[in-house]
Amino acid sequence: MMTTRVTSGESVLPLHMLFAGAVIAGVSAWLCIHLFLKWIAKIGMMPFVIYRLILGVILLLIYFNLPGLS
Repeated sequence: MMTTRVTSGESVLPLHMLFAGAVIAGVSAWLCIHLFLKWIAKIGMMPFVIYRLILGVILLLIYFNLPGLS
């Protein structure tokens, strides 16, 4: 297996940069989940059920190569 080494720039990030990245990722993940759950409480799960059923039918048609989608 071939490996390549990056020769430009610093090879290791400072610890405070890694910590800042982890904090920003955690806060953005928490915010995304919070807003998504709030949105789900408002509109319900039915749009996702319909979406998954339609997607499932389309994928089954593609998988079994039924006429009309070739």
